[in-house]
Amino acid sequence: MLIFLALCVCAAVCVEGVRRLGQPTGLSRDLLWAWWFPVVVLLPPMYALLIPLPIYLLLQYRVRRALLHRRLFNATSVALSGFSASMVWHSVLGGGVLVGIGGAPEAAESLTTGTGVLLAALCFTGFTVLNTFLVALAAQLSNGTNNARSSTWDREAFMVDAVELCVGLTVAILAHLSLFLLIIA
Repeated sequence: MLIFLALCVCAAVCVEGVRRLGQPTGLSRDLLWAWWFPVVVLLPPMYALLIPLPIYLLLQYRVRRALLHRRLFNATSVALSGFSASMVWHSVLGGGVLVGIGGAPEAAESLTTGTGVLLAALCFTGFTVLNTFLVALAAQLSNGTNNARSSTWDREAFMVDAVELCVGLTVAILAHLSLFLLIIA
């Protein structure tokens, strides 16, 4: 629970930074996934379902109010993508999945091995691809055009996603080593 709360606080600080900088309308790249990725590998899958709730509420009320159904869809997409990635992570490295409060500590320990880092990167990539696909599909269905797909799969989006993946992996390793290292992150 302490790890979950610490990552929520870090994400809230990120949201406040976005608020001060401003957020353009349309698709946004805010690096929040860097705080959600550690939840995927350090905590049981249930937490991946929960972390979008406080963060998207904060985004809605502190940054920019969006249409409620869009914000809800985005939160659900992130939750399902994170849950799926967490299920894969814990199934492969934890020897099973405990969706409740408990978890497999050996899965988090694996994060400090080469194989664990590679699997984490693959899980984070799956998270990103699934979430981006769901959002692009919803945007295309609501707009009836292919414009949303081109902006979610362009080179800039790919670069930001790669940065989020690297930062998220680094934050996960730091949080695993010591929560005090999150201050640096």
